[in-house]
Amino acid sequence: MKLSQRIQELDSLISTGFEQLARGTINEARFKIFCDKYEAEQKGLTKFVSETKADIQTAKQDAVDLKAFLENIRECTDIQKLTPTLVNTLIKKIEIFNSVKGEDGKKHVPITIHFRSVDIVTVPDEDEIIAAMEEIRNSPTKVA
Repeated sequence: MKLSQRIQELDSLISTGFEQLARGTINEARFKIFCDKYEAEQKGLTKFVSETKADIQTAKQDAVDLKAFLENIRECTDIQKLTPTLVNTLIKKIEIFNSVKGEDGKKHVPITIHFRSVDIVTVPDEDEIIAAMEEIRNSPTKVA
């Protein structure tokens, strides 16, 4: 990687500058100017490389998570019964809130369902699910 090479090159330049300072071929003020500049560049590059490596690792983990999710979701194409395993596969958490009185005067209990990988997959509404299930039942060879 070119950035890693540049970080090593900056180390070498700092070492060379220090040797020149020790030999008296450059003065301390000049060494400080060069050293500060090189160290600032090196610090920025090191931070950038570290963050980039972390981003790559996160992307790899997201890919693994997506693959696992897709493998699990393939098993859920014709749901006949909601099982604990299926719920744990598809749902991350369910929040149940205090009851509230609606405009119609009846009490309602709001809930929020947090699906796994919801940012990756768009969850269809009821009509879309019914239509998709009907299509799968009518022509299972078409839908692959």
